[in-house]
Amino acid sequence: MKKAVIDTNVIVSAIQTGDSRSRDILRLVFLGQLIPLMSNALFLEYEAVTQRPDVMCRCHFSAQEAEQFLDAVFASSQWVEIYFAWRPNLLDEGDNFLIELAVAGNADYLITNNIRDLKNGELLFPQLLICSPQQFMAHWRS
Repeated sequence: MKKAVIDTNVIVSAIQTGDSRSRDILRLVFLGQLIPLMSNALFLEYEAVTQRPDVMCRCHFSAQEAEQFLDAVFASSQWVEIYFAWRPNLLDEGDNFLIELAVAGNADYLITNNIRDLKNGELLFPQLLICSPQQFMAHWRS
């Protein structure tokens, strides 16, 4: 079973615009074919972003449905304790926790719409494929 860190921007893209590749990733999660990795930091970010009025006004979920959706994502996730910080690594300090989660959870993928910033770290993790939802789905299908 493959494991992935799914960046918050992929979740937002799936619930707002109906980006089909982002939704396909969530479909794989809910079918039990892809295990999303979760940490306390990512959990808090998912919750904070999906409660922002500017995010929620552009999606078709009520507040209660958004909470149920997140509960389903969290229930499908493998929770990972992070014991080691890989710092300094990325220019945007706010993204380092994604790399740390991926490394601690032995992720196969880090799926994000922010590839440029996440691939330009000082440290390299060759076993981790950092990819967009489109790249992930192409790789998954091949």
